[in-house]
Amino acid sequence: MRMHASVNAFTLLALLVSASGAVAQQAPPAKGFNELGVMAFGEKRYELALENFGKALELEANNPSIKRNLCAVHQAMANDLAVAGKLPEALARVNLGLEVDPDNVSALAQAGAYRLKQGDLSAATTQLEKAVALDSASKEARFLLGEAYYQQNKLTEAGAQWDEVLKLDPAWPGLQEKMDKLSRENSVEAGFTAYDAGHFQLRYAEALSEATRDGVFRVLEDAYKSVGEKLGGAFPTEPVQVVLYSGEQFAEATQSAAHVGALFDGKIRAPITGKNKRFLTPQVLSTRLTHEYVHVVLAQIGGGHVPWWLNEGLAETFSRQMDQSRERMLRKAYTADHASSLADLEARQLDQLDANELALAYAQAHAATQILWNEGGTKKMADAIRRMKDGSPPQDAIKEAFGMDYAALEEKLKAAYK
Repeated sequence: MRMHASVNAFTLLALLVSASGAVAQQAPPAKGFNELGVMAFGEKRYELALENFGKALELEANNPSIKRNLCAVHQAMANDLAVAGKLPEALARVNLGLEVDPDNVSALAQAGAYRLKQGDLSAATTQLEKAVALDSASKEARFLLGEAYYQQNKLTEAGAQWDEVLKLDPAWPGLQEKMDKLSRENSVEAGFTAYDAGHFQLRYAEALSEATRDGVFRVLEDAYKSVGEKLGGAFPTEPVQVVLYSGEQFAEATQSAAHVGALFDGKIRAPITGKNKRFLTPQVLSTRLTHEYVHVVLAQIGGGHVPWWLNEGLAETFSRQMDQSRERMLRKAYTADHASSLADLEARQLDQLDANELALAYAQAHAATQILWNEGGTKKMADAIRRMKDGSPPQDAIKEAFGMDYAALEEKLKAAYK
């Protein structure tokens, strides 16, 4: 997803330089400090730039160009923090800019992007709606507002924003694909029933009875409590969107491969019937929904930095036991030395694996994560994820939290299954 959490420093510099010219008629001291700020910004000496723009603003408290310059420095500093995976600090920094220049559309969009990535949809929507109201031609703000609406299941409103973006820029990267996806979902989900369940907001197909819906709600609430506790008290700040389909509707709406039992793409999506059109058993549905809910929590606390094998491994560990078929698969792979290293697994894209490779990769992820969990539990796992979110490479974070690197973990895997 093109979140645009980063800001182009060269664009900001161009704004600063033009602003310098805009204040040419000021008293010399203000102009001088402003120009010193521009020079410091161009050299990425942000603290010095803040100091000089601050002095300029003291002399010209209502000068919009200086306010914009000062805000731009905060934006650039926020961008560096976001790139380092420090979203809370990035949001705090860009908000300092908005205190100076509250109607800065670029800064509002940047803050909205950070809030979206943190899952704070209500606050993101408020800031992005303000940005669009201030500048209806802001493609960035409209795109992000569409994403905020989409994640809240406001599909019509999301489509309206994205339509405007395409009018302004028909080549906006990836947006046509998002519109096609939204169109499929709109078509499939027309007539779905909405149900507000507190921690979850459900939309479900007509075929789902109230009794089955309530069973799903109990599964989700159990997952909310158990997964949140296992991951160190991690609970989403916004209601989680859940869409329940028939098997045919799920395939049509998601265009997913046949082996996909459910998915999380910002919303939990799951079928309630199988290929035979019969309702899934409560156990199967519980396993799938719990698995996807783990991804919801990891997206919030990991900031997108948890490697896929650990993400999937935790989802498997918290939702099901290691079964005999996976154990046989692992013993065969390790005995024949056909198992991939964790570093190789981490570097591979799941959609590039065939069915057999994918099955083995999931089994390895499950087994490796189960070893970590059994050895460290909540405290060490939460520590490792926090370190990843703060920018540590996954192997370093695991070594620091669990006291073992990938090689040591792989030795334990071989010992268990060879």
